Amino acid sequence: MTALSPTPAAPARHWWHAALERTTALARTVRAGFARRLAARRRRDGLGASGGPPAPSIPSAPEAQHRAIVRPGRGRTAGALTGLLAVVATGSSAAGLLLPDLYGNPASRAAMFRGLDLVTLAVAGPGLLGGWWLAERGSLRGRLLWSGTLAYILYTSVLSVFGLGSTATFLLHVAALVLSAAALVLVLRTADPDQVAARSVGRLPARIAAAVLGLLGGGLGGTWTFFAVREALTGAPPEESLLVQTPEGIQLAYAADLVLVVPSYLVAAVLLWRGLSWGHLLGGTLLVSGLLQQLGYLAELAGQARAGIPGAAGTDPQEPAVVAAYVIGAAALLVSGTSRRSHTVRAVPLAPPARLPTA
Repeated sequence: MTALSPTPAAPARHWWHAALERTTALARTVRAGFARRLAARRRRDGLGASGGPPAPSIPSAPEAQHRAIVRPGRGRTAGALTGLLAVVATGSSAAGLLLPDLYGNPASRAAMFRGLDLVTLAVAGPGLLGGWWLAERGSLRGRLLWSGTLAYILYTSVLSVFGLGSTATFLLHVAALVLSAAALVLVLRTADPDQVAARSVGRLPARIAAAVLGLLGGGLGGTWTFFAVREALTGAPPEESLLVQTPEGIQLAYAADLVLVVPSYLVAAVLLWRGLSWGHLLGGTLLVSGLLQQLGYLAELAGQARAGIPGAAGTDPQEPAVVAAYVIGAAALLVSGTSRRSHTVRAVPLAPPARLPTA
């Protein structure tokens, strides 16, 4: 008979075997902890498990909508500046309407700024606070109304500071200029442009708004540049608008438009046309601001006519077409794509804890 071969003995278990097992278990525990933290962060930011945009499943609450538009923890300063600005802007506008001799001479300039004060007091002030209130509750339209009203107050504050000279409300106008600029920067910085674009419109409406901004910015910039170049070459003064203004007032209006309005319109038009996320935020802001500026222009015309200024037109026959262009552009961005139903948040489950190996 053939003898059976003996069973081989089990290999000896050295100390480094146990150390390797403990190290592997520790690595699994650490990896599971990182996975849980990453899942919690994605759930907090409204992202899916793969890091992409939220899937349309569970409609979000107002708090979740607000977090989607606003980067966390950055809206309080902008809100505080907005409240202070509302007090300063409405106070200076009320003073301009109640104190007849506040703006001095010429009477044409005083009538213009009283028209702007009326728009600020009746429209821009309530719109500023209303937009901020809606934005704090997650409304995209409210956020664009907020930023657009800030841009309008910034523009009119530039005209007031550099066009009125030394008045009793000069420091209020300076404060309004500083507060509106700071608040506008914070509102734009705290907004998440990707989420704004995701909750906004499709490609065609965005390009309609881009075309409106491009035509308005290009037309305004081309007209003012032509008059400025003609004056430099021939000495002919810039042509007056239908507003009765001094040469200094005309130059200030040209400068404000060429520095603030025209470049921002053209940049927003390019961003919108290319479908970039910042275009929706800037475009909506500028279209709202532009509508308010047209209201201010109409109030200036009416104010000069009511004050009996010689040569005052009272109305502008081209204004209905300009207002219609702003309305079309704003409607393309704000009406068709900003419903609360378009934004949803998907819950992301936490990763299960790792099971440690047993001896």
